[in-house]
Amino acid sequence: MSPAEQTAPTGHSTATTAEPTAVMALPVTGLPEIREGDDLAALIAEAARPPLADGDIVVVSSKVVSKAEGRTMYAASRDEAVRTQTLRVVAERVTPRGTTRIVASRSGPVLAAAGVDASNVDPGTVLLLPADPDASAARLREGLTARTGCRLAVLISDTAGRPWREGQVDLAVGAAALQVVDDLRGGADRYGNPLEATVRALADEIASLADLVKGKLDGVPVAVVRGLPALVTDSSAPGAASLLRPAAGDWFRYGHVEAVRTALGVPPLGDDASVSAAVPGAAQTSGAPTPLGSRQYPEANGHQPEASGHQPRLDEHLSGVDGHRPDVNRHLPGNREFRGVGVSGVPGVPMTPDSPADRTTRAVAIACAVPLGVRAEVLPPSTPGDSLVECGLRVRLTTDPSTPGLLDGVPGSTTQAPPAPVTTAVALGMVTQRLLVAAWSENLVGTVEAVRETEAGPAVEVCLRPSPEL
Repeated sequence: MSPAEQTAPTGHSTATTAEPTAVMALPVTGLPEIREGDDLAALIAEAARPPLADGDIVVVSSKVVSKAEGRTMYAASRDEAVRTQTLRVVAERVTPRGTTRIVASRSGPVLAAAGVDASNVDPGTVLLLPADPDASAARLREGLTARTGCRLAVLISDTAGRPWREGQVDLAVGAAALQVVDDLRGGADRYGNPLEATVRALADEIASLADLVKGKLDGVPVAVVRGLPALVTDSSAPGAASLLRPAAGDWFRYGHVEAVRTALGVPPLGDDASVSAAVPGAAQTSGAPTPLGSRQYPEANGHQPEASGHQPRLDEHLSGVDGHRPDVNRHLPGNREFRGVGVSGVPGVPMTPDSPADRTTRAVAIACAVPLGVRAEVLPPSTPGDSLVECGLRVRLTTDPSTPGLLDGVPGSTTQAPPAPVTTAVALGMVTQRLLVAAWSENLVGTVEAVRETEAGPAVEVCLRPSPEL
């Protein structure tokens, strides 16, 4: 036995220590348009050329599996379907076409739009991921094995983006009879250095290899990977669900904006709750709490905010402020102040960075979400013609016991009033800290410029400037 084989982790394939072999990815062409009820195993077994052989790994796009299983949903929009398939929002951004969400799906994987597909389907319908991708892979493997008599593995793939990297790759969402990881922890490299964190995601690597011959526009949903027979196991092997990172070890459970908002009591739509209950028109879940949804993101959800008397909507306060107009306050209606009363929601963050004024609006909304009796007022530039980039946008925080939190009383909000009594200084300090943190999440740099007494009482002035990193 070689030294490398001696140090390979117990219970895992020695494929990584064996002599390298040639690996091929073979497209399966000639498949018809898959429809509900089709025998996918029979169609693949007949179309595969060369025929399937022992040790082959059959990689199938989730879309055709969903079609065969009848995972079509009638929905007025893709967003409606995404909400019904969402367990937890990881990140969301507003685009010209709507709101894009990265979510933990009911099927398991974390994917954009919960893996819901609106392409190449009948109008008014969308295609959902298989309900249990590992079970779907197991059924497909059983059918292929029965028809070919071969020792096979099956992998169901879908497309996903990656943190830090542009572009998308295919990864495994379902697997059967396949060694999905090569856990090298506890072993050593050729120089004797211990391996403490190396776990190769073999199933994802195979899915990406297969995608090179399947493509996205070529109409080839199936490929056969040949040359890795050591990775084909028995039906009791863990599936692709074992690749999902548990919450305790998830370093990227939220996007940076969503992490800050959640920490400040304003979680993204449907966080750890039933999203389908949040928006009128979506499927209702009996007994589920209504999360901070239809009022938190009115633009994203396509709903109009509720009327609120003479109080203006929050996002109107900075309308027209482009950083080059000296009289900022002339753009602020009413009493020129951010008020908690009547504010119907916090705008979503756009995919493309928007103006400092818009980012300030959202930061103030998050900061004032807690009912502490603090209001915010935008101050005009100190010098006419000053720009936001050079001088920043100044926000004055003052106390007003009659001002509730921006989201006070919104169903599902996790913002809570602190235990009474809270002194004026404590209230201003808490909201100031919240504003600085919320501003950071919006790529703004906040600094406290002054703490002074005014006719209305103590006030804190915070200057917000665009981050040079943006």
